[in-house]
Amino acid sequence: PEGVTSIGDFAFMQCKKLASVTISTSVTSIGKLVFNECGSLTSITVDANNVKYASDERGALFDKDKTILLKYPTANTATSYAIPEGVTIIEERAFCECESLVSVTIPKGVTSIGSSAFYYCTSLTSATIPSSVTSIGWSSFSRCSSLKYVYITDLAAWCKIKFGDSYANPLSNGADLYINGEKTTNIEIPKNVTSIGNFTFYNCSSLTSVTILEGVTSIGDSAFFSCSSLTSMTIPSSVTSIGSKAFYSSDFFGNGSLKSVYITDLAAWCKIKFGDKDSNLLNKGADLYINGEKATNIEIPMSVTRIADYAFYGCRSITSVTVPTSMASIGTYCFQNSGLKNIYYTGVKSQFVRINIGTNNSTFNQATVHYQGVAVTGVSLNRTSLTLVQG
Repeated sequence: PEGVTSIGDFAFMQCKKLASVTISTSVTSIGKLVFNECGSLTSITVDANNVKYASDERGALFDKDKTILLKYPTANTATSYAIPEGVTIIEERAFCECESLVSVTIPKGVTSIGSSAFYYCTSLTSATIPSSVTSIGWSSFSRCSSLKYVYITDLAAWCKIKFGDSYANPLSNGADLYINGEKTTNIEIPKNVTSIGNFTFYNCSSLTSVTILEGVTSIGDSAFFSCSSLTSMTIPSSVTSIGSKAFYSSDFFGNGSLKSVYITDLAAWCKIKFGDKDSNLLNKGADLYINGEKATNIEIPMSVTRIADYAFYGCRSITSVTVPTSMASIGTYCFQNSGLKNIYYTGVKSQFVRINIGTNNSTFNQATVHYQGVAVTGVSLNRTSLTLVQG
């Protein structure tokens, strides 16, 4: 009731039949283990702005920094829980193993969600994440097998969240992403985004196409990992690095869903630092489009002295490449598993053999080399001598 200013330690501990609690606004302190092992408790009403302190132990609600500490088994029978306004942090394991929790709405003002906060909430079907959240700890939404709907309002804010690992992201369960109530299929990354973080769209099942605008410089590790419906992607010339497994596909024996990759600047593409073969969008046989034209015969600009590792890995649309005299090296796996059949070199033989060819480039090494209109086959490219085969 009103007038009570504090609730002492263990006050309602093991109160097996207690179903709901309303805490008056006069309460400023909640002790430790107050509601511990209250197995029937499904509703707690409290104004977080008034609570100044509660001990950080199992069963407490808040601490002095307005951190929510509601923990299993206190929350284990809740089906929905309205997190009070004023909360800024959801502590680690706050709703861990709350197997009956169906939906959760995080209020604006919460900046971080702790590790394993919703771990093993097997009935959780929807989660609403506000734009104020900047970090979500590891395994926060791990093993939430029913989670299918993730609601956000600000795509730019979502791209900037620091996820502790892949299972920190509620999308990792194969959920669809909704922005302002609309299911996302085709998205455009806003201009005010400079980087897409690690795991940002990990296993998001609803995405079919993504356009990244100029200004984004990096795409994080596993950012679009296993986005099973993604068919097209537009990468601006501002991108300089793409993290490992950013575009990993679980379709080991097929071509994956990503079929079309759009760029505007071939020189910029050649210079991107790819983390591994699964960071390259082309890796499962996608076609490359340059300024809207399907790339079959590409001409590397003179401004390029080195083509990065994995740059054209798996690109089936490329059948020939013109290599300029400026070229000093071609990266590891650069043209591996591509459709490359012919190489046109603009310089002389002695220059060509000095190009450093990275390992795992058998597709490049086996292509027919055309030098000043003369076909040269069977060239040992990474050697000090040039071997010609008759014919």
